[in-house]
Amino acid sequence: MDSPSQEPKVIEVTIDWIGAPCSYKIKTSATVRELKKMIKDEFIIGIPVKKQDLEYNGEWLQDEAKLEDYGIDTDVDINLVRKIDLWIVKDKDEMSTYLMLVNETITVAKLKEIIAEQFGESNISWLRDNRNDIPLEDHMTLSHYGITENSEVKYFSD
Repeated sequence: MDSPSQEPKVIEVTIDWIGAPCSYKIKTSATVRELKKMIKDEFIIGIPVKKQDLEYNGEWLQDEAKLEDYGIDTDVDINLVRKIDLWIVKDKDEMSTYLMLVNETITVAKLKEIIAEQFGESNISWLRDNRNDIPLEDHMTLSHYGITENSEVKYFSD
């Protein structure tokens, strides 16, 4: 005799973002993308799905995975980190301007790695925030400098 299939468990997920938590009822069998869609549709500022990074227990959640794949089967808190569009300009070549989607909490050192990988630059010596015309220190985050949506960062390579 077959055992009846169990209905997926419904849990409460609290999304933490800059001191503005918001809770959602969702099945543990839901995908991360489905949770992101709920956040987009119901969160007060409606962050688009592609601009959301969700972090739980030190791990970045992948869109196609189910919540239960991460062991999420009880009420939990998940951190929301917004991705921002960032304009990257290569020094001395104003025609080389690129738009990148990056996590607003990454360090300057990590941004250098991303630029080096994306554009095949072997040695990024430093970055500058074009708005404030200040050099960016490797150990600091983009958000520390107030770098937000559509900011422009110039890079220099040796």
